[in-house]
Amino acid sequence: MRQAAQATGLPPSAAEALEARWDALPVWSGAQGALDRLVGRTRLGVVTNCSVRLGRAAAARLQVPWDVVITAEEAGFYKPDPRPHRLALERLGIAPGEAAFVAGSGYDLIGTAAVGPHADHESRNLDDLVLWLEGLR
Repeated sequence: MRQAAQATGLPPSAAEALEARWDALPVWSGAQGALDRLVGRTRLGVVTNCSVRLGRAAAARLQVPWDVVITAEEAGFYKPDPRPHRLALERLGIAPGEAAFVAGSGYDLIGTAAVGPHADHESRNLDDLVLWLEGLR
């Protein structure tokens, strides 16, 4: 985070400030509700550009039993490189065509497209995620 802060012209203290408030960052609208509806119906995973410690802390903010949490630190590559996504699929034991990737930014779609799935749906929140997923079946 320090390197990213410096590369964008922010002071090095910005990284420490972000980490200090990590647990106060808001979760996406609709995320908890969608995940609550998906638990037990499908396997759930997270792919994040965080360190192992911060990635696990972020995933734990959502009260669901994740099947896999893959961090850039663990994968050895940052998104949009497709290797973190491939590692998640490998750990989940599923093929790309069996997965639905839910991206936080268009930048993430570069990596998911390299793995296989292409963007099908766009929304400002996750409120309609389950309805969209049910339509894929």
